[in-house]
Amino acid sequence: MQDDTDMKNEMLFEVDSWRLDEYKAAVSDETFFRSTMDVFPVSTSSPRMTLLEEKHFIVGGNARLMFDVSTDTAMQTFDFAIQSASNIETYLNGYYGETSFDPTNQLLSRYYTKHNDDDVRILSRFVMRRLAMKLGPQFVTKFTQAFS
Repeated sequence: MQDDTDMKNEMLFEVDSWRLDEYKAAVSDETFFRSTMDVFPVSTSSPRMTLLEEKHFIVGGNARLMFDVSTDTAMQTFDFAIQSASNIETYLNGYYGETSFDPTNQLLSRYYTKHNDDDVRILSRFVMRRLAMKLGPQFVTKFTQAFS
């Protein structure tokens, strides 16, 4: 019989984070955009690419949050995850994050480079600012040390 950890490892499905150009290609399709436009901020005058870029500031490479939830819900999701990150050094050193099963896994994005290396970074500018506000000036130093 498998324990819970084995089961969780079997259920882990890694998906690369989306890049802005991939989002732009997706919303360029009229049918797709119409099916997802209710999750973007309500605006009659902003073009879809502006709406996309505004939401990208919040959700970064998280396609599920981009196309499945409102901007407010995405912000609440990140705020909850940030509140769950009690020890930023532990989090930034990989004990929490994209491979963990706690809420902080939503704060990092992972992209493959042309050399098949993982490029892991803070998911979005919104998340970076929220972390900096919570953790203060030492955040930048700790972040730089963790990823150098």
